[in-house]
Amino acid sequence: MDFKGEYGGSTLEEALLRAGAPLRGSDTVRYDPKSMALAVDADKVAIGYVRTLLAEFYSRTPVQRDGEEIARRLTGKTAELRHVDFPSDLQLGAIRFGADHVATGFDPQGAPRAALRWAVSSKGDIHVRHPDGRLLLTGNLDAPGNLIFTVAEQTKAYNIALLPR
Repeated sequence: MDFKGEYGGSTLEEALLRAGAPLRGSDTVRYDPKSMALAVDADKVAIGYVRTLLAEFYSRTPVQRDGEEIARRLTGKTAELRHVDFPSDLQLGAIRFGADHVATGFDPQGAPRAALRWAVSSKGDIHVRHPDGRLLLTGNLDAPGNLIFTVAEQTKAYNIALLPR
């Protein structure tokens, strides 16, 4: 996905504005796709902001967005989660993603612990839900096929390689 696709807009300048860049009417943004050159004529603060936005965007690991492909890649795989802090009422050591959006949560010793549900949104976001329906984790698959997720109501992100059963 490109920057304009992420933030919307018909031009790079419009995408930068939607991303929060403090550009004013007198500022100009020129992009030459043949040389991949970007010129921003603005004050120092706006230029620094644009530089930061673009650096952060292009340093992110690309994620998969095709929901059907994500579901296919998840089904039958296991995510090893022993080092992840889950809510105290459900400590999991692994999650195995099964067919029909059913997942099995295993305790840290490897015994089946919970019947979970998983889904993939139209944007490619993965949601795993607790047996009572609460959101347990949300994430994406990155380009190499790792599960990148956060546990609900936490801010720490985890990057977990998916293992065959």
